[in-house]
Amino acid sequence: MKLARRITLALLPVLAGLCLPVCAAAQTVTAVRIAGDTQRTDTTCAMTSGSAALTCSGGLFTAADANYGMPVRVVGAGASGADLITTIGSYTSSNVVTLTTAAATTVSAATAVWGVTHNGWVAELDISGLATGGTYTTGLTTTNDPTAAKVVFTVSSPGYTATAASTTMTRTVYCVSPMRKPYPNYLVNEEYSNGGTVTAKCVLSDYVYASDTATVVVGSGFYTSAGTANTAGSLTVANNSTVTYPDVIARWAWPGYETFTGSTYLLEAVAFHHFPQTGKPVAAVVFSCTDTSANTASVTVTAPTISTRGGDANPVLVYAANMPTSSFAAGSVVTCNFKAYPWVGNVASVADSSGASGWNTNTTVGMEKLGPQIYLKDTAAAYQAHAIVDSTNGSDASCGAKVYATQTAANTAYAASTANSFASWGKAFTCAKAYGTRTNQNDGIYLWVNGTIAMPGANVPTSDSGAADTWTQIAPAAGYTCTIGSGTNAYYYVRLLKVMGCAITGSSTGQFRGDGTTASKIWLDQTTINQSGAAPVWAYGMIYATRNTITAMGTHQFQHYSTSRAPTFLRSNVGLGTTVAADYYTALGNKQFYGTLLGADAIPSGQNIADNAVIAYNSLLAFISTSSDAMTGPTSGATLTTLTTGNAIVQNLYEKTGATSPEMFLYSDQVAATGTNLILWLNTFVGERSNMMYNDGGTTYYGCNAGGAWTQASIIGNLFSNENVKADTFSATSYGCSPGQSGLRTNNWGVRMGPGRVANVPITRSTNSTCDSAANYQGTLGVANGNYFGPEFGGLYSPSTVVVPKYANDASCGGDSGTGNGNYHLTGSPVAGAGIPAAYIPLPFDLNGSPRVNTGAGSIGAFEYQKSMRRQGGGWW
Repeated sequence: MKLARRITLALLPVLAGLCLPVCAAAQTVTAVRIAGDTQRTDTTCAMTSGSAALTCSGGLFTAADANYGMPVRVVGAGASGADLITTIGSYTSSNVVTLTTAAATTVSAATAVWGVTHNGWVAELDISGLATGGTYTTGLTTTNDPTAAKVVFTVSSPGYTATAASTTMTRTVYCVSPMRKPYPNYLVNEEYSNGGTVTAKCVLSDYVYASDTATVVVGSGFYTSAGTANTAGSLTVANNSTVTYPDVIARWAWPGYETFTGSTYLLEAVAFHHFPQTGKPVAAVVFSCTDTSANTASVTVTAPTISTRGGDANPVLVYAANMPTSSFAAGSVVTCNFKAYPWVGNVASVADSSGASGWNTNTTVGMEKLGPQIYLKDTAAAYQAHAIVDSTNGSDASCGAKVYATQTAANTAYAASTANSFASWGKAFTCAKAYGTRTNQNDGIYLWVNGTIAMPGANVPTSDSGAADTWTQIAPAAGYTCTIGSGTNAYYYVRLLKVMGCAITGSSTGQFRGDGTTASKIWLDQTTINQSGAAPVWAYGMIYATRNTITAMGTHQFQHYSTSRAPTFLRSNVGLGTTVAADYYTALGNKQFYGTLLGADAIPSGQNIADNAVIAYNSLLAFISTSSDAMTGPTSGATLTTLTTGNAIVQNLYEKTGATSPEMFLYSDQVAATGTNLILWLNTFVGERSNMMYNDGGTTYYGCNAGGAWTQASIIGNLFSNENVKADTFSATSYGCSPGQSGLRTNNWGVRMGPGRVANVPITRSTNSTCDSAANYQGTLGVANGNYFGPEFGGLYSPSTVVVPKYANDASCGGDSGTGNGNYHLTGSPVAGAGIPAAYIPLPFDLNGSPRVNTGAGSIGAFEYQKSMRRQGGGWW
């Protein structure tokens, strides 16, 4: 027996050599790569009518294009000069391929487009000794739990610590599904054989970036062909990705231009990034301020908290810094900035309000995208001018002695005689501007109103009043009321105008009208608005609106009018008995607002596109409109927005009670625009469909051709009523494209296929066929029912089928009643076993301000499930 054993062992190496490459032991993963391929374009191509040969001098074709059956478009080579849409049939050289359809029109110097962008989110695995046509086992469960995943990448990326110091971050990325081919081969997985080795491709759970390094562990049984599976192995990954790290999306959370009157001043910002960590969207936000004498102070903030400023309609989560002011010189102008550092990323990802580094090159104060904030140090109240405005008893005959150093002095004089007041705020402003000797004659002006005044009214400045560092404030006099009535649609030549605590009524057009320059800014704070005129606030470089109550607001509301600028900062406003429309740049904590993110096709002259916009902590109930969307992004036109920074849509509640119009129409039905870095976290969308990040167009609107690229979305913890992401397989008769499907519509696959998605739940409650009924969620990839075109992977820890959510009262379209104003707090887990793991929780508090569970099963949607008892480990009862 011992001799026989020795002989057998001696023969093993020989036998092993003889059986390669078909022995089971040889089915190993020999190499793993992160794909870096992108869609290719060559403008030097030619075809002859009747011939299928395509010749392009760029040398961009590969043998894999033919193995793949790559979709291709040749401009002008189709019938009657239309584009030829077909696939690559065979490969001759890097300059010549044969298509599966011949040209109908001869072309030269023509453009050809082919290929699929897999850059950074697809892995290629070379497995020896196996054939194509095998099956894949990712190891994910029915809720896409990756605990037993078969292919696990350990990725090292640059990043930052909570002290804003550079570090190396380690993260885990999984293979979540096999990579398929585009239409018309969409039912076939993308794989090919080369010399006894099969290359299998899989979709990753998140992006791998150009500067990342990675290793991978491949479990046995990931790929099985003819009954034989690969063996386990560990490898270093070849990274061909050329994708750059996404940017931090950040905004100030409160207007500037105020006065430092105490030992500290509260600065607030919001910041979000593709990679949140355990309730913290970014690693750190560093606030810094410098006065005109080069005195400085800084504060580092490591976690968001509920704002303590007061008056928020919904709790607003901010990075809050109590900035010490003692080091700044009295009377000095103080410039404040912040930098928001991501957990994963490099210096180019940092949001820097000063424009000195990172993606933000803006250095203009008060811009709608991001810029520094300006303040005035006046702790001794030495730079103020106060006047009373009384349109009934006041006089504008002269300035007289009716401007005072303090509010108390103005009140005392007015109590002694109402004649110690002005009849118009314009005259009061002019006189206050000439009062005393201050650092800036436009600073520290307080106009206290008794009764009703017109805007702009008499004696308003008719030319630019000059630079200002703080607001000219109009507010009620002590113990009195302030009402602003109809005006004359005339320019206001006051650069910084703040209206606080007044009632705004009337029916005039342009009740508040700036001079149309970027220097002209207005701030409405804690006002009540019941106004019916067109364009009530317009032609301003920036419109700030905070803590206002609106019962009526004419047409255009907080939107631009005609071609005049009107970008908005909206915080904690309430539409009471009405809904309010807005152009969205910053929208925090508002109730009953709906809005539009402006693209280049609709933007007023001189105004920035809505890149880096933040829409967070808002709620909109009983939105009945059948022709408007709760949120709209750029939708059509040849000059659509190209997003280089992205948008953050975070912890909002939208309830639609009117059918037909989508609830969210975000970057849908696009043509050639390019977008990246959409952050979509913890939203509850109920009652209608959410359409976003489409790729259903090309060089002509709704064409069959390749559209813009949409990449790097972070989609975490959302409850969706029918999420739609159109791509190559959408509808056999789509908009005149015959067939409607097009293999060139793949440029949004970096969103549709699932990278960056975690813990999202597709929901259905509809019993009303006019809303999104349950049938709209039932669709098979490639089946052209026109109803379902959702993502192909909902995300890690996401159910693979639609569920009925456990809302306290679903009153949305097709819900329990359909009457609106429902209660969307959860009465249980949205789906058994699903929740947001601790590492992926984006925020520490929900839309109520209640703590989010951070023990492994946090709630999906805007509200945390608040059952008092949970079983050990954070799961659901």
